Amino acid sequence: MSADRNANLVRESLLAAFSCDWEQLADTYADDAVMTGASLDVRGREAMVSLWRGCHEEERQLDVEILSVTASEDVAAIEFRHKGIVNQPLPGLPEKLLGKQLEATEVHVCKIRGGRITSVTIYGGTCQSPDLPLKRIWVKE
Repeated sequence: MSADRNANLVRESLLAAFSCDWEQLADTYADDAVMTGASLDVRGREAMVSLWRGCHEEERQLDVEILSVTASEDVAAIEFRHKGIVNQPLPGLPEKLLGKQLEATEVHVCKIRGGRITSVTIYGGTCQSPDLPLKRIWVKE
């Protein structure tokens, strides 16, 4: 696929995840797609959709802003900022964050084959809260 189509694919995938369009989201992934990084090892299209559904259970009022997308014929990287209100304890974050605003940035690098995302690697990001003195930065080596 062309770089432009791949950029659009990862953009559509992310927007579908944040708008809870699970059918559209599933259509962006290959059957054997994987997601790694940030302590994740998710395998298969349905498991990836389930992961995104879980994000909406962990946080409410989720919102996303795409900061940049860069693509080639078989890889696309998307940088985005998201925020929401924490509904349940999140791994590695203090429990006092429950009911508070969480803001994060992430970079996902996606491999693409045949018009579908085959892998997503989460390479880095930040977590912070305007409600608590919290700031975390992480990078996948």
